[in-house]
Amino acid sequence: GSAGCNCGSPTGCEVGARAGGNGQPCLWFSQGCTIGCSTCDNATQHTMGKSLCNSTVQPTLPKYAWTLNRNVTPGSPSDTYRHHPWRAPGTAPVVDACGMAG
Repeated sequence: GSAGCNCGSPTGCEVGARAGGNGQPCLWFSQGCTIGCSTCDNATQHTMGKSLCNSTVQPTLPKYAWTLNRNVTPGSPSDTYRHHPWRAPGTAPVVDACGMAG
């Protein structure tokens, strides 16, 4: 594993910026974007597990690569980030390639 945002170790991250598993260094994204939607609303900060456009697109990122909410069961009510863009790379719109400091 490695410290920082892109921890890809299947056993978790080493001590460092992400040691707690909360993924805060990764929060640089566009607001109001969820997987499978054609646009972002530029306002919604957290969808609490809901798609903003009622998309049926499902997350594709394997659990070992999750950076937030890492100890929940995929698809459970506690999996509140399942429709966020980082859970299905390439399936959500982008407001700005550099992010919007979400």
